[in-house]
Order: sequence, then structure tokens, then C-alpha cells
Amino acid sequence: MKRKSTKYETSREKARNHILESAYSVISVTPFSSLTMMSFADAAKISRQTLYKYFGTIDSIIFALKQKIEQEFVTFFDPIFADPNLDGKTKILTATKQLFSLAISEPDRFVFIARFSNNPTPEESNAFYHDLSVQTFEVGQLVKAGQADGSIKPDLDPEKTGFALLNLVIGAATRVAVHKPEVELPTGHMGPNEIGEILLQEIELLLSR
Repeated sequence: MKRKSTKYETSREKARNHILESAYSVISVTPFSSLTMMSFADAAKISRQTLYKYFGTIDSIIFALKQKIEQEFVTFFDPIFADPNLDGKTKILTATKQLFSLAISEPDRFVFIARFSNNPTPEESNAFYHDLSVQTFEVGQLVKAGQADGSIKPDLDPEKTGFALLNLVIGAATRVAVHKPEVELPTGHMGPNEIGEILLQEIELLLSR
């Protein structure tokens, strides 16, 4: 039986989440190399001394944000991945569509991912994307499931395809969140929604038998 949190633990978790939520606004406009504990304290409207009660370093805030995003993704996408009425390909396409919607409606998360790609180190960035692919989204397992149910062509390597798809989708979603592209082309308007629709079409072509 899971132990019930005490009032102290609940209060502390609430304070930590407030600090992390306010941290997005700092990270979205400040290079990692220029971040200070004072900037996070100001964003959360608390003193620096109070901030240190919850986070001892800038790195601890950054990695807490990383863990928070991963957990949010798990919570958000689990109902799609666990739906027994969806085949493997449909799960991937549905998750891709939802991910793009998140990038448009809640860009701060994806701005953080874009900045995390270059900091703190390439090794830590690669580990972040590996965790997203293997642990959070388990795209390779979705490809295998799609091959088993006949919705995805059998000649694809599940793990490589899954990792490539995740990097493609996350990369496109972060660019949309950071740059918010809007252009008028000779054939019509092109913006985040249109980019998402074309990406979905390309992924479906890649996966379909």
C-alpha cells in the first residue's frame, strides 16, 4: 500500500512545482550559460534563500525540469499507448499529432528541450533523447507492435526506426515552438499546423505497408 504524503511533503512538492513552472519563463529567454539562481528566484517571486531550500544549484533545477517533462509526457501519452483499440501505426500517428499540438499550445516545454540539446553536455543531451525514446515513448516497441498487427511494414528495424522518428518529431516540434514559423507560399499559407500535417503524412508513408 502506497504511503500517504504528509502535509509537509505535499507543501514542499507544491513549492518545488511552482519554482519549476516559473523557471520555464527564465529559460525561454536566457542562455543556459547566463542563468543565475537569482533569476529563478525572481521568476518564482521568492527570495534566493528560499530557493536554496528546494534547489541547491542551477543544474539541479535544469535536471528537475528534465524529469518533470519526461513524467508529463508519460502521463499525457500513456492513454494512447495503452489503448487496445489502436494498432501500432495509429498509436504513433496519434501521439505525433498530440505532441505537435502540445508544442503549439505549451511551447515553453519544447523551448527547454531545444536549449537542453546544446547544454549541459552532448553526452547528457544524448542521454536525454535516449531516455525519451527508450523509456518515455518506447517508440521501438510501438513499431514492433505495429509490425505484429500488420499496420507497419515488416522490413523496418524497430529500434532504429523508433529512435529516428522520435528525433524527427521532437526536432520539428521544438523548431515550431521556438521559431513559430508563419510564411505565405505561392500555393498557400504555411504555419505550425500545416507543418504538423505534412509531417504526419510523411511518417504514415514511411510506416505503411
